[in-house]
Amino acid sequence: VSQPRYVVFYPSAYQLIEKGFSDRSFRIRIRAINSFGNAKLDDATVSKIESIAKNDPSRLTRAAAVDALAKMKNDKYKDFFVKSTRDSSYSVAGAALEAVGQLDGKQAFAIANELMKEDNRGRLASAITNVAIKYGDESAFEFVTESFAKMPLSQAKFAAISPLVEFLSKVTDLEKFKRGVDLITKFRDEIPEASRVPYRDWE
Repeated sequence: VSQPRYVVFYPSAYQLIEKGFSDRSFRIRIRAINSFGNAKLDDATVSKIESIAKNDPSRLTRAAAVDALAKMKNDKYKDFFVKSTRDSSYSVAGAALEAVGQLDGKQAFAIANELMKEDNRGRLASAITNVAIKYGDESAFEFVTESFAKMPLSQAKFAAISPLVEFLSKVTDLEKFKRGVDLITKFRDEIPEASRVPYRDWE
């Protein structure tokens, strides 16, 4: 099994980035968290990210910190992630749901199934769809296809085609499968002629 590759920072750069955690601007705090990427973090830095995930006044910064913790794939955060799927912020809840998925896909789908029954927006709505596609089964068909159908004509919708096709491979009901294919065909036909990929590439 190959070992994960970590980015290595010079001490001065590491300290400069970490200093951004306490910046007054939430944008700088987010940039600082994201700047570490897959770098190997020391315990003190991890502790600061944990604190940000739980206490930062900015919901977007907390979501970024949850994403950073999720990269560690450490089971000790699982309870925190599960609890955070009920955060009042769609951004935090969405990040937390995806984080649960990285540790336990089955549990993530169970949570997503409950959240599907509620009004969800933004990142949480996207996370529910992503979790349903990746870890779910045919029971999520209506939610997944309705979410795709509601998306405006955009690059994001184009990017969603591949995951939707992956999900349809799990569908055994022929009528549902045809409905899913029809959605993709409808989207293709909505693309302006000048922007279309040649038809053969859709086959």
